Amino acid sequence: MLDINNLDDVKVLVNYYIKKGIDRVSDRVNDRVSDIVNDIASDIASDKAGNRVRKVIESCFMPRAREKLLEAIELKNHPDNYNRYIKPLIELGWLEMTESDMSSPNQKYRTTKPGKILLQLISRP
Repeated sequence: MLDINNLDDVKVLVNYYIKKGIDRVSDRVNDRVSDIVNDIASDIASDKAGNRVRKVIESCFMPRAREKLLEAIELKNHPDNYNRYIKPLIELGWLEMTESDMSSPNQKYRTTKPGKILLQLISRP
């Protein structure tokens, strides 16, 4: 049986159970996020469009201009191709723009740390 003598004992006990509950929730969230990321990585790795996504991420280890990036995946510099292959990767946080002004003539794109992690996941056997 617990020996609770004062308010400090109650605080210690409550904090213990809060931490234990948070740890359980955190583990479940981490497991679920890991499952989702692995599913996304598998979809990308097995898809023709996924091959282009992989090439985009690989091509941007060094910052690249939009035109050069689309050329690397054998597509024309057209807004539809930008919207299909580059913009979603920016929104997912796998690519980032080097300039805050989207219309800057010096705009380039580079792979983020999460993008590099994704590339490692989809490159695993």
